[in-house]
Amino acid sequence: MRFGHGGNRTATVSDRILITNARIVTLDPANPAAAGMRLVDGRVERLYAAASDMPVSGGELVDCDGATIVPGFVDAHCHPPALGAHLSAIDCGPGAAGSISQIIERIRDGAPPHPTAWVRAVGYDELLLREKRHPTRFDLDEAISSAPLILTHGSGHAVVLNSIAMREVWLDATTEEPPGGTIDRDAVTGEPTGLLLEMPDWLAARLPVVSREQQLDWLEQAAAVLLSAGVTSVTDAGHRNDGDRMSLYEAAGRTRFPLRTTVMLRPGVDRGGIRSTDSVGPGLTKLMVTASAGRMHPGPGELKELVEAEAAAGSPGVAIHAVEREAVVAAVEAFRVFRAGRDVVARSGFPGFVMRIEHAAEAPPEVVSAIAESGAAVVTQPGFIYSRGDRYLAAAAGGGPAPDELYPLRAFLDAGVPVAAGSDAPYGTWRPLEALRAAVERRAASGRVVGASQAISAAEALGLYSGSLRAGGRADFVVLSGNPLCTETSRLGEIEVIATYVGGERVSSGGTLR
Repeated sequence: MRFGHGGNRTATVSDRILITNARIVTLDPANPAAAGMRLVDGRVERLYAAASDMPVSGGELVDCDGATIVPGFVDAHCHPPALGAHLSAIDCGPGAAGSISQIIERIRDGAPPHPTAWVRAVGYDELLLREKRHPTRFDLDEAISSAPLILTHGSGHAVVLNSIAMREVWLDATTEEPPGGTIDRDAVTGEPTGLLLEMPDWLAARLPVVSREQQLDWLEQAAAVLLSAGVTSVTDAGHRNDGDRMSLYEAAGRTRFPLRTTVMLRPGVDRGGIRSTDSVGPGLTKLMVTASAGRMHPGPGELKELVEAEAAAGSPGVAIHAVEREAVVAAVEAFRVFRAGRDVVARSGFPGFVMRIEHAAEAPPEVVSAIAESGAAVVTQPGFIYSRGDRYLAAAAGGGPAPDELYPLRAFLDAGVPVAAGSDAPYGTWRPLEALRAAVERRAASGRVVGASQAISAAEALGLYSGSLRAGGRADFVVLSGNPLCTETSRLGEIEVIATYVGGERVSSGGTLR
């Protein structure tokens, strides 16, 4: 059978596999546990309650040596190409740089000796820096003054450019802000400081075009870390995706990106010529609602019109990016008004039109109730409680949202809101087990608790990241060193991914199976 990932796999794969000596957590209420299973042509043909029930021959034998198997982790909100790009950028996150001077040092050490092309650095968080502010163009000029440099915030919603980079993208005092974006300016001179907020589209149109081969390399890098973390399915949640992004995944194929992939599409994409395969298919329409400098874009009326237009055009549903409370409320209101217009749903041909909110980070009790009443689902990121928890606590101390109102998983589940989890990688952890621990413990990287009332059980958390294993279903699963449902909460982080299987094929390995 195949082993490894990317170009390291062998040429053949057995069509019949016997998985033995395992503790299988199926997440199927009708058949919650098994000791082994038989895989045929990439699917689970049968699950066996006891080892004594299993045949001794009839396929390639894989002895799991008592390890735990769970359904493959499903990352419902990810950005694989950006993840690959971040893995090759200079890390300036809180764990690597605690001050602007350390960011400057990190970039100097990580950049080529005499850079000529764009230099990329990622991950800073101004609230966790000693100076409690964003870096500026002048700070970055100290790091590199001979080549364009872009430093991306850990959230992905802000960037800082050095002076050369500003010239490359034609950013100066005369530049007008795009709708929903903010150019930070010197209060006296009006000159840009290099900090741009909520301006990804504006910036993308001015940055150098990335070659297709570079994009494929980034996908392959992303696949390696996602598979090693047990992720078998992802949704590319890029808001600019179109048919070209679909073709990128098709070009990567199972050799370079073996995960099952759903690609969200931007509004207005003609879906008529976009086809689905067993590995790649189009998903919901992605809409963005952002709050910047006290302004929200788009406004409620325009947002409702966008939802209606996508339904009428035949989209299976919309996923609205909404982080701040005001944005979440706007998304809920758009869905409420949309549902009231039943004639639009009937015309769309999709009576099951999906309404989804991405993130819903700030959700006090009244907002949770409104989401539940709207019928919308939520895809949220419990991993942020760990990676950004200290930022949230610092913000709360300054009058920001209360920790119990951030990523309120307990409240969502108790209100009956359908919830799934995503990483938002590279802006959040791509390791589901790390995020699962955060959902259960509600602890930041420092160990401090962030909204204890919103903790959920390990079983509930695992359900946010996984499907199920059942006869006739896809053989997508993960072999773990321990059972998340039986492991002491404080030791969840010690569980290791031994191997990852997609369609019965072993595509990543961190340990040894006989």
